[in-house]
Amino acid sequence: MNYQTGQSVIYRNKGVYTIESIGKVAFLPDSEKIYYTLRPVFRSGDEHIYVPTDKEDALRHSLSAQEAGEYLKKLNQMKARPCHSTKTALIIAHYQELLSSSKIEHHLQLLKEIHEKELRLIRSGKRLGTTDKDFLSKVGRLLCEEFAAALQESPESARKQLAEALGTQNNSVQI
Repeated sequence: MNYQTGQSVIYRNKGVYTIESIGKVAFLPDSEKIYYTLRPVFRSGDEHIYVPTDKEDALRHSLSAQEAGEYLKKLNQMKARPCHSTKTALIIAHYQELLSSSKIEHHLQLLKEIHEKELRLIRSGKRLGTTDKDFLSKVGRLLCEEFAAALQESPESARKQLAEALGTQNNSVQI
């Protein structure tokens, strides 16, 4: 097992979770397996997720404060590699590939791509379409949670820091 009780982890592309316990869970169908019991950090309620320890590739360590600071410094200089297709299905596949990755770099890449696309559209008097808005919302929430946990602040504060790191001015572009 690579994780311990009390650690913050990223579960797939769902958000930041705390490992509440590690052990058998009697009410699950495979009650002999050992599970990580996860509780979301930034959502209230009694939600729990149970991840078998032999499927821990669904988890990754969350960013440290130092790593978060380094990514914030690098974000503005990241090169976006946008999907140049005009076919919605190909754009969705490209965005989904980045979003479903467990790598923070892919999530930042998706944010950067949609951000730059929105800037181009604003300059031509247009707006993002529904697909772009949906993916921006998903990746924005995920990144805000992760940076908030790393920097020990609120997701809204992390959102502002990400926007500043992107070089967003006058809140013309929303994360």
